Amino acid sequence: MNRKLRPIYDALDARNYKLSLKLCTAAQQKTDAPLIKALKAVTLERLGKPEDALALCREVKDNLRPPADDQLLNTLMMVFKATGCTDEGTSCLERAYEQEPDNEELAHFLFGNYLRAQEHQKAQQLSMRMHKQFSAGTQRYVYWAVTCMLLQAPAEPPAEFCGEGGEGGEAAGATPTATKMLALAAAMLKRVGDQGKMTKEAELRLYLEVLVRQAKHLGPEVAAVQVALLESHGKLMCAAEERLSLQAKLHESLGKWREARLLWAELLAKHAADDWEAHQGLVRCVLN
Repeated sequence: MNRKLRPIYDALDARNYKLSLKLCTAAQQKTDAPLIKALKAVTLERLGKPEDALALCREVKDNLRPPADDQLLNTLMMVFKATGCTDEGTSCLERAYEQEPDNEELAHFLFGNYLRAQEHQKAQQLSMRMHKQFSAGTQRYVYWAVTCMLLQAPAEPPAEFCGEGGEGGEAAGATPTATKMLALAAAMLKRVGDQGKMTKEAELRLYLEVLVRQAKHLGPEVAAVQVALLESHGKLMCAAEERLSLQAKLHESLGKWREARLLWAELLAKHAADDWEAHQGLVRCVLN
């Protein structure tokens, strides 16, 4: 098979599509390998025959059998993407994954495709499924799911929801969907933190971003949760001055002027004596 494939790849790389088509046709006379058909589809698409290329890809897709072949799937995806049929490419990967639900590498391939297609809800559902099935002590799929939730929840609440209160008694500026999404994301990350499995700065920053967006949708009461998070996991942040500044601002938002003043003073004394924002914060706290 390698002897048959190498010349085809070389012809495609050299953009000699007529030779590639000739080689694929000759190889098909000796083998019915799906990869040969997929490479012929690539050739036809590049020769300006998208319908013929899609017909071949659909034939291969309808006859997919486990185990999954990454090379074959990647080749099919090239044609579906080039012909503007990304939905068919996604369904092709979904079909392959349905046949092999225990294939973690295939699940990753499908997850990446969902993200490229901006199918964030499907990507979230898949990452939560992977967490239940493949996590084995790691929490990375939780972070994948939360990231997908953030991609679905707007960073700023829509203007039409900024009124005297949201639906169902929610705070001003909240949307029901975003509120529930962010609440679920925060609960998932809190559980990870409580289990001692939040060990990287990026993970802490993701949790902080969820809380920042919650505050925009629900109000300043979320600041207390941010304060508690920084007190328990703040040392994960490499830049101590950034952590102290953030903590001070949060204490100010809660009206804890003494605590905020001590943090501004520590930032000035130990990290950045010329930090103008810290000087302003220190004066503000003293005046209050």
